[in-house]
Amino acid sequence: MKNKRTEALEATLQAYGKIAAPIMEALPNQVKQLQSAMLCTIEGFNVCAIGFEEDKITKMAAVSSSLCAMSASVVSAFSEKRESELNTVSIDSDLVNILGKRINLPDDKPLILLIAFQKGTKLGIQQYAAQHMEEQLCKAIAEKQPSST
Repeated sequence: MKNKRTEALEATLQAYGKIAAPIMEALPNQVKQLQSAMLCTIEGFNVCAIGFEEDKITKMAAVSSSLCAMSASVVSAFSEKRESELNTVSIDSDLVNILGKRINLPDDKPLILLIAFQKGTKLGIQQYAAQHMEEQLCKAIAEKQPSST
């Protein structure tokens, strides 16, 4: 039997997934170099993903969460100030380019967007794709929220 907190988390993930999936599915039409993308919670739960084999989605969501935590730790080690939150992280390998971005939603629930691009994709194109996804997602979520009038 699920507890209320688990049920609430699942409902939130499903709601975000319903909103984010069409936006994410449209990304490859706008950015031809995109290979795969994932939107997950800071805790490592998948919201939606494209371009991944089904059996790798849960693992990649957990890896995304770990990448976010490790990046924040590295920044904190180099900074004399308080701990930091990840904004953007870029990985350039001999196989693929990856851009990770923290997305701050209008309802104050941050998510992690991780996008893999073909090797050699210009950083500006990567940043455009991530920013576009963030803007579209925030706009769609804001439209779904009940008005306070």
